[in-house]
Amino acid sequence: MHYIPSSYRDVFAVLRRAGVSADDVVTDVGSGLGRVAFAAAWMGAGKVEGVELVAELAERAEANRRNSILSSCDISFVLGDARRHDYGATTLLYLFHPFGDFIVAEMLEKVRKDRQGRHERRSLRIAYINPVADDVLEASGWLERTDALPAMPQLLSSAHHYPASFWRSVA
Repeated sequence: MHYIPSSYRDVFAVLRRAGVSADDVVTDVGSGLGRVAFAAAWMGAGKVEGVELVAELAERAEANRRNSILSSCDISFVLGDARRHDYGATTLLYLFHPFGDFIVAEMLEKVRKDRQGRHERRSLRIAYINPVADDVLEASGWLERTDALPAMPQLLSSAHHYPASFWRSVA
């Protein structure tokens, strides 16, 4: 897949709707150059991590972090496969439809297992942008849809805008 950055306007709207707070550990799967990570840190998330499979994007995101006014915030970028990442501390998972249904299902199962038996029993929230695989989340058996946000096109903008669905863990 090719890299498609989201507009900051859309990112902030989704993160506001998701209710980012200082208690959150936000994990952005398919973090690209770090736009969502920086927005979440700006909004006060306690910790933010970006997971990116493409080495060049992860390296550029880290360079952006080092040069950012947010460099003192707890932001990290991890080069790796989302199916192998540790989601045990994650409280808000941000996804811009990163891959096909099968991989989404595998990743969600990894998230569920990582969160089992943790001392923190805070429910997981998911902000899913361009929710092509909503049916996979629905079929998971441990997530429930809580909200939706329609695509928000802007006048005089050629950027692509996508709807979002919001989920939370129930088991």
